[in-house]
Amino acid sequence: MGNRKGMPGLTAMDHVGLVVPDMKEAIAFFGDVIGCDFIYSGGSMKDDNGTFMQDKMNIHPRANMKEVVFMRCGNGSNIELFDFEAPDQKRV
Repeated sequence: MGNRKGMPGLTAMDHVGLVVPDMKEAIAFFGDVIGCDFIYSGGSMKDDNGTFMQDKMNIHPRANMKEVVFMRCGNGSNIELFDFEAPDQKRV
C-alpha cells in the first residue's frame, strides 16, 4: 500500500450529492442515460428558525430542500439528488 494514490485512509465511497435545477429531468438523465435505478424519494426539509441549513449544508439558512432522490448506479455508488429553493437562489 506504499504506492497508494489519493486521500489517505479512503477505502470506499457510498454516495455523491448533487443539487439539480429540475428533479424530473435529473431522474430521467440518471435513469435513462447513465442507467441508474430509482431507489427512494424524500420530502421537504427546512429550518424556519435556526441555522441548520447554513451550518450543515453551507446554504442560506432559510433554504428549503424541496425533495431528495436516491439513485443507485449498478453495484457501486449512489447518486443523491437535491432540489432546493432559497431566498438568494439564482436559477441560470
